[in-house]
Amino acid sequence: MALASFGQYVIKAIDLDSRFGSYTLNENTLVKIPSRGNADFKKYNDWFTIRNTFILIGDPRSTNAANHYPLICPYRVGDTLFINIGFISTESIKVVLTLLDVLRNNAGNGYLNTACMCRIPSMPPLEIALISSDKYLLVRTHLNESQTITSSKYLVLLTKGGNVIIKYTPNEEPINTVINVLNEMKKY
Repeated sequence: MALASFGQYVIKAIDLDSRFGSYTLNENTLVKIPSRGNADFKKYNDWFTIRNTFILIGDPRSTNAANHYPLICPYRVGDTLFINIGFISTESIKVVLTLLDVLRNNAGNGYLNTACMCRIPSMPPLEIALISSDKYLLVRTHLNESQTITSSKYLVLLTKGGNVIIKYTPNEEPINTVINVLNEMKKY
């Protein structure tokens, strides 16, 4: 993996022909980062722009899926590029992808947004938000399984007009909880 940083917030990445590829997350799914055998520092337009997300080395959807995958979380503070590294399990990535599917399929007139805050020590907390008029359904999880966290693994929140209506903090996969909160969201 090659990373380069430009300006104050722009980070670009390219996979250097890793065996199973490198991926990042957008609002819909895992997206493959372009791959080539070397880093051409004169052609940064071919590189993938990384914003508020992680880089996953390997594809958990492949039949050769490993149990854990390295995470790279680049972020900038002023002129300095920081890179955090961690690990995530195949099960956790599959939960995230399922949550994205569930929320996307229930978005209606709303829209989906994802963001990682890679500078937080227990990096990276991933936030997936479904925003529909004045309602906001947020699912937050800490992806780095090489670090112990003291709070619950997931946070599921529903707000309306900025006021918290429902809050759950499950430690197990939150898919059923999110489905229940989606049903509640439709009532408001």
